[in-house]
Amino acid sequence: MSKLFNSKYHQEYYKDWVYLGNDGEHDYYFQGLPTEDKAYPSTSIVFGESPNEYVSTTHSVEDILDNEKCNKIVLFAVLARIDIELHLVAYIRRYALLRGYNL
Repeated sequence: MSKLFNSKYHQEYYKDWVYLGNDGEHDYYFQGLPTEDKAYPSTSIVFGESPNEYVSTTHSVEDILDNEKCNKIVLFAVLARIDIELHLVAYIRRYALLRGYNL
C-alpha cells in the first residue's frame, strides 16, 4: 500500500516510524511495539502534505494492545464516530499479531 502523503518532509520525519497503511484519506504511522527502551511509542495520523497536517492520538500503543482498554477505546470511537481512531487501532493490533505479539 502506497503512502498518500509522501513529501520530503514526511519521508524525513517518519523515516524511523512504522508505516501502517492508509484508508484513502489518511496515512497511519506508529513508532513500533513497546520495548524496554521505548515503553510508550507514539502514533501519528497524517491528513495532508504540510508538516503540520497530522494528529497524534491520546491513546498509547500500550493501551491499544491491552484488550480491556482497547475495548473502551473502540467503544468511544464508535459512539463518537471517529473512524480514524478505529483504523489506527485495527492497524496497530494487526501489526502486533503478525509479529507474534500476544494480545
